[in-house]
Amino acid sequence: MIKHHHTAQGLTLLGAASNILLAVIKILGGLYGHSHALIADGIHSLADLVTDCVVLLATRFSSQKADIKYPYGYARVETLATAALALLLLATGLGIIYDAGHLLFEHHTSIAPSFYVLLIALFSLLIKEVLFRYTLKFAKKLHSPLLKANAWHHRSDAAASLVVLVGIIGALLGFLHLDAFASIIVAIMIIKMGWELTFTSVRELIDVGLDITLLKQIEKSILAIEGVRAIHQLRARSMGGKVFLDMHLLVSPSLSVSEGHFIAAKTQRDLMNLMPNIADITIHVDPEDDEDYDSNYKTLNLPPRDELHLLLKQRWETLLLAEEIKRVRLDYLATKISIVVTRPITRFVNEREAHHLRKQLQERLADIAFIRKVSLVYEIN
Repeated sequence: MIKHHHTAQGLTLLGAASNILLAVIKILGGLYGHSHALIADGIHSLADLVTDCVVLLATRFSSQKADIKYPYGYARVETLATAALALLLLATGLGIIYDAGHLLFEHHTSIAPSFYVLLIALFSLLIKEVLFRYTLKFAKKLHSPLLKANAWHHRSDAAASLVVLVGIIGALLGFLHLDAFASIIVAIMIIKMGWELTFTSVRELIDVGLDITLLKQIEKSILAIEGVRAIHQLRARSMGGKVFLDMHLLVSPSLSVSEGHFIAAKTQRDLMNLMPNIADITIHVDPEDDEDYDSNYKTLNLPPRDELHLLLKQRWETLLLAEEIKRVRLDYLATKISIVVTRPITRFVNEREAHHLRKQLQERLADIAFIRKVSLVYEIN
């Protein structure tokens, strides 16, 4: 996240510096070279400085660590900034179309621009295209929609310079409306990208899930992990280029709590290695499929350990020591409880004696419908 922040900040500062330089050159060049289009493009570069400030603030806030007030972090700031930049792209495209229509349907007499104005427009085009490619490269590497939006904003600036370039060439050659037709084509491209970024930002803000193909890939990777029997309720959402997952893993009911936790931790590690842009994974370990609502509801109505301990103490007090009753293992599975009693071997115990004790323990609970069975295990201290 820190690397993400510094890279985004560095790229934005580079863009801001280029906007200052280009704004000064284009406005002065347009004034002295008789090019209203170049002056407008220079003012557009100044407006881009406002955009750069938005990006700087967004990357600064979105890189902050999660806290009590914002437990999922500040990544939504980046999403909102992406939406703002996307709307700016839409406005830019519509503005170019409006200007093009004005040129096509209105007739103005103007002084032919100077030749060096052509060089300024070409210089602006090259600078913005380089910035576009450089920023887009890091946007893909860091999975940052904000950097991607900023990259395409550089491309829109390059498109604006292209319109100016074509217009100047057309004016020098006598084709007065060539720049208008070219600008409409470029504007459509800008509007398309602005719409796509707006659509992506809105989907992220309302927590639309990940692509189904990617989810299938994640599910396949999870099922390949040893100890995972099945997976359900896999959900994913994106926030500022980061992915948040939550899921239920089905494991064997005979596993210990620590082994179930180990499988969950291994699943988390393997998924984060597979997808570095995963920020957080919440895993619920299930000993049985809890998607069956009726079964799950009935299981939740079973008595907890404290209540059951009192019951067992009353029924088994002549058969087991109080400490042995307290240490029993309870398995809550399929609307019933299985009880495992572990006893230390203090002397030789034959099979018949052990079987007789287990039978007595079972019979004392025979009238309780939610008790499935009683198991007896002997261990060496």
